[in-house]
Amino acid sequence: MKITINLPELADPQMMVECINHSVALELSKTGEYSLGYCAHVAGISYEDFMLLLGEKKIPMFTKSQQELLDDLSNA
Repeated sequence: MKITINLPELADPQMMVECINHSVALELSKTGEYSLGYCAHVAGISYEDFMLLLGEKKIPMFTKSQQELLDDLSNA
């Protein structure tokens, strides 16, 4: 996986770390291979705040198709 992050030249170091952590967590979330809880942990924020971050970035919380979700329900 390759992640490119554009940071401002004079960014506060703590803000840069936060930006990097959020970017990595968002990319992990996009793969669908990691739980939202794990991604929130990587981002260093709460589960609820991570869900809000996903919404702000217009990234879907669920990566499974409707059929995959129906299959999961029928197998439960």
